[in-house]
Amino acid sequence: RSSDLEEVDAGSSSKEEKSSNRELEREKAALEEEKLKHSKLMEEEKERLGLLRREIDEKERMLSEEGREKNEEVKSLQAKLKQLEFESERSLLRELETMRESEKKRLEALKKEIAMKDLLHQTVQEEKEKEQMERERKEKELTQLQEEDRKS
Repeated sequence: RSSDLEEVDAGSSSKEEKSSNRELEREKAALEEEKLKHSKLMEEEKERLGLLRREIDEKERMLSEEGREKNEEVKSLQAKLKQLEFESERSLLRELETMRESEKKRLEALKKEIAMKDLLHQTVQEEKEKEQMERERKEKELTQLQEEDRKS
């Protein structure tokens, strides 16, 4: 009986062992399946992150290109502004030079006019003086003639 009991114990022990082994195998298979799922999710996440990185890189490249274009546009506009300022200054200088020349001519004309009036005034003055001298000469002559008449 004791040998029967041992056999029964051994049989049930063997059954328990087999059951425990099957349980372990199932857990191992479940863990492997979880590991595969996790690995697959990690790959999908890596792909998604790679796509996002490429999208970010593309957007950065586009922004950088836009920035370069804007810088070029700003430089172009600054150059145009400098050119316009230069042209405006040149135009103003020409206008001022024209005004200066015009005023110079006007001043010369006024100087000539003044000189002519001075000359005319001087001529008139000289004529008056001649007339005055002529009158004084005639008065002297008349006075002399009158004295000679009185004497005679």
